[in-house]
Amino acid sequence: MNRIWSVAHNTFIEAVRDRVLYSLFLFAFLMILSSLILASISAEQYNKMVKDLGLTAISLIGIMIAVFLGMGLVYKEIEKQTVYNIFSKPIRRYE
Repeated sequence: MNRIWSVAHNTFIEAVRDRVLYSLFLFAFLMILSSLILASISAEQYNKMVKDLGLTAISLIGIMIAVFLGMGLVYKEIEKQTVYNIFSKPIRRYE
């Protein structure tokens, strides 16, 4: 279990250092804010508009975070050659 936490901690620290993460959070905030504005335009379906646009924003941001951070972290691991430390230690597939 300690191996899982060490890999997860390292990944989280690298993700926080990355500037892409902050821009994606800004994009998510703007999407949710725009859902409130667009929902105020519709007369009867305010709650449905807020829910739909909010859930869409959450799913889009989740996908974008996974793709961009995944690409960036793999590139950094290969560039810094720290991926070889992970490969040399016996980490099982589920970990």
